[in-house]
Amino acid sequence: FFSSPSTMYSFPSASPSYGLVSPRFDASSVFSAYSYAPTLALPTTYAAPMPTAYAAPMFSYPAVPAPLTGWPKIKIVYFKVRAKTEALKMILSASRIPYEEVSVEDYFGVGWPEAKALCAFGQLPVMEVDGKPIYQTGAQCRYAAKLAGLVPGEGFLDAAYADSVYEAAVEMSNSPTNINPIVNIYSGEKFEAEKAAFFESFPDKLANLAKQLGEKDYFCGSSPAYCDFAVWHHLDMALLLEPTALDAHPNMQSFHTRVGGLPGVQEYLAARPPVHPWQPEPEGEALPVVP
Repeated sequence: FFSSPSTMYSFPSASPSYGLVSPRFDASSVFSAYSYAPTLALPTTYAAPMPTAYAAPMFSYPAVPAPLTGWPKIKIVYFKVRAKTEALKMILSASRIPYEEVSVEDYFGVGWPEAKALCAFGQLPVMEVDGKPIYQTGAQCRYAAKLAGLVPGEGFLDAAYADSVYEAAVEMSNSPTNINPIVNIYSGEKFEAEKAAFFESFPDKLANLAKQLGEKDYFCGSSPAYCDFAVWHHLDMALLLEPTALDAHPNMQSFHTRVGGLPGVQEYLAARPPVHPWQPEPEGEALPVVP
């Protein structure tokens, strides 16, 4: 299941040619005073160059420039599925922060049944930062958001609002309507039953999110925040199950398109493998397999 070697997403070093930004990170760190927009270095099996139009994203609270000593070394340990690490990887990809995906066997040296006891809460994913593990997806996403400059506003209230949107999105992957195993694992009668149960509650949850989004581009305003990626993941999973899932809310359709087209994110999404045997294989050249 994890026969492929770990995959490293690496990005070129920062270039001081795209203008000044205000660093949004630990004040004890030393940063370059410039923003940057490096070209995404995709795996060699997916060598399409990054479009020029996506070369220099600038947000109102832009991605933090890499410290002079380099980004922290990040590893993500999880299963080969689209689930709890998708928002995290989108946050990192949006800000060109390099990370390495590592299989359970490569990281722990044993299979998951034995590795479970080695995890702080008996769960994956694990996010390792410079050798120190971080557990729980909310903590991982919030750490990455601070690193990437994707925590909105200057005060606690704006950040709390982003947290509330993130938690509302995560509710769609809580039992008994957890969409992640529906898309990634279930099949046959179990798949049909769980899919039906999910769509019993999804319309109300979607309507609540659509009301919060309103006419804004993103939930926290005109620039993306970390919560947007958690919402996007669950919307995208719903669309895999039902292509008309967002039709009742055009603002959510536009939001899904907008977030999926962000620089860095677009390239990450294009490189993902299919999620489930019932999903048709992409036409043309096969996409690289990301462990």
